[in-house]
Amino acid sequence: MKTSANKISTYISRYRIQEMIISGLELMFIQTISRQQQLYETVAPKYYRWRASSDVFQYDFPPDRFKVVWVDPDRIKYRTNREHPPWKGRRKLFGKVTDGDWDRPTKRFDEYSHYRAIKRHFVEGVAWEATEFWQKRQNSSRDSDQKLRIRVKEIEELYRSIAENGFKTQLELLEEDDRPNEGLYLDAANEIAVDIGRDGELLFVDGKHRLSIAKILDLDSVPIVILVRHSDWMEHRDEVLAENPTANGHPDLPQWNGTE
Repeated sequence: MKTSANKISTYISRYRIQEMIISGLELMFIQTISRQQQLYETVAPKYYRWRASSDVFQYDFPPDRFKVVWVDPDRIKYRTNREHPPWKGRRKLFGKVTDGDWDRPTKRFDEYSHYRAIKRHFVEGVAWEATEFWQKRQNSSRDSDQKLRIRVKEIEELYRSIAENGFKTQLELLEEDDRPNEGLYLDAANEIAVDIGRDGELLFVDGKHRLSIAKILDLDSVPIVILVRHSDWMEHRDEVLAENPTANGHPDLPQWNGTE
């Protein structure tokens, strides 16, 4: 597992200064209260729920904003079209509802250079250096060869872990490591993240390496969390649940058990 320093380094590389400052203060706060386990378990969940969006509570049947559900990875076919990067400030995105055309899918997940590289390497036996992903990163000078080798080594370790031990939730991984949530994210927040479009389509947001590996290994299901929902979907969801509170036909319905 990554150390705290590695997590902070990864976090800093992905977020802007403002988010870094907020998260640094948040980390200090969470680490301070985590010294008293009972206080931590009481305060931390309330704090994160306070930070998240309350948009879903405008509806008759608001979903659990942080619920982790299991879905067939092949169900996630397209990427969200929200403003890039769609995962930025994700803790505030849990429970957000918005309208507009951001849910209109234009790019398939399997068009990701990461997905194609992982598939070519593990399925076809192609060297990383011969993949489009490696060449694009190298040509753009975004990563040195050393950084790329470290990156693909991490992907290989992740692939082996999932292939040998199955797909585990972030909470399970934290418990195996016998350590509390360190405050950089909710246990749930680092799961594969999706948005939901107006028609109920699951649109990929974050976790491309894990989702790619799950698809390549042909896994039956993976844990996901839902960030942003389209307002049209929420209205439809209310209508479905008003008629049948135990409806089970979609991952965003309360009685979903992983089957259609």
